[in-house]
Amino acid sequence: MHSDTRPTPNATHSSHPGEMPDDTIDIRDILSRLTQGWRQIVGFSLVGLTLAGMIAAAACFFQKSTTSARVSFTPTSSTVKFQPDDLRAPVIVAEAMQRLGLDESRDTQSKIRSAISVEAIIPASVTKLQDRQRLAGQTPAPYTPDEYTLTLALPRSFPLSRSQRERLVVELVNVAREHFRRTNGTTSVAFGAAFETLRGADFPEYEIIFNTELTSLANYLAEQEKIAPSFRSPSTNLSFSDLQQQTDLIAEVELNEVLGLIFEKRISRSPETTQLKIGYYLKRLELDEKRALEAERVVRNLLIQATRQTEGYVLGAKSSAAPTTADSAPTVDQGLIDSLFANDSYNFLVKKALDAGLAVKQVQADKARLERIRNNLLPSAQADTTPTAQKEATEALARSLEKLKGSYEQLVTNVRKVQSDFDEQSFGHAIRLSSQVRTPGILKTLGIGALLGALLGGGLATGLSLLGIYVGRNDAPQN
Repeated sequence: MHSDTRPTPNATHSSHPGEMPDDTIDIRDILSRLTQGWRQIVGFSLVGLTLAGMIAAAACFFQKSTTSARVSFTPTSSTVKFQPDDLRAPVIVAEAMQRLGLDESRDTQSKIRSAISVEAIIPASVTKLQDRQRLAGQTPAPYTPDEYTLTLALPRSFPLSRSQRERLVVELVNVAREHFRRTNGTTSVAFGAAFETLRGADFPEYEIIFNTELTSLANYLAEQEKIAPSFRSPSTNLSFSDLQQQTDLIAEVELNEVLGLIFEKRISRSPETTQLKIGYYLKRLELDEKRALEAERVVRNLLIQATRQTEGYVLGAKSSAAPTTADSAPTVDQGLIDSLFANDSYNFLVKKALDAGLAVKQVQADKARLERIRNNLLPSAQADTTPTAQKEATEALARSLEKLKGSYEQLVTNVRKVQSDFDEQSFGHAIRLSSQVRTPGILKTLGIGALLGALLGGGLATGLSLLGIYVGRNDAPQN
């Protein structure tokens, strides 16, 4: 290493003793020093680039690789709420890993679940508005985010490639959307098991099974029609109203034919056993009827008392003079408040009385139907019970049941398709990816680190050159 200590032209003093020294910068001297030190500038830059690149590569190996995406939630109604933690629920993580064919061990699932984070994205405008409300002494309105950041942060040494991590994030969203649809949708999975139930039942019990099934289906379709009166399925071109009409036709045509044959021909595999079952069912209904009558009596007594109290209240507000100050407020009579509570209580009890009365009537109707079936199985009932007549009746019943089964299964299939299309329209896009899945690579980090190292090395070499210090040179620089 050699240091140049010779005076430079800009350091020479004036020949006149009373003048100030010349402190101007000689650009030619600076360029000369940089030119003579270009080798060490390049060398130091390369050394810094290499060292910084190696350090950045080692740091990237020990750091976690982050795979992220933005997930948006579109609420379909005010009653449907989205829970962000559902994206990392154990069931959803396990199903997503199973679909991708990944290791499904508990240890792997636990590590992946702990690496998943969901953070809400709050716009800056909302934050500013809430800050202004707080400064004004107001309580900010609660804000429900509709977009979240789903992040999967795993070590680079974790046995998952970059593409597998990105597909896992996408699959988490897909599985969460399907679970959300199944949870909030109303797909009629409870329908369609009537003929499975018939296998262990006697013919007279068919009326109970089919009436219960079709009544539940009709009530379900009526509720769906209220929710979506104008919806029409794109796959079947049917609406919920059309399905209601099909249900009524099946009950009035095919079902009545089957039940009519059973009732008129007294078709039964074991009349005595069926009578015992119906008798036990009637005892249960008698207990239900007593409970329903007692509940109806209690509600009616409360309704009578509420009616008497309501007649004593007069709805009105206390009249007062105009307020003399700005802070004055009109007063409300206590009778107004009492009358409002009384009216609400009266309306509540009226609804309860109506429900109790309908419950009693429903139990009594079930009792009457079962008593009619049991009486028809008695030996005194008028019917041709000869073996030949019973065989012909059984064959006719089998043909009628086959027709009913075809119509019933077609109806259930249409109901499932229409409801599936409705759920797809309502909840199919409630949870979706609003951005591409991204996994930053290490090249950017390595490039930034290497560039910083090169700048630091080049800056150090430049400083040494300006000071006249040249590494590896023994001869003095020439001006």
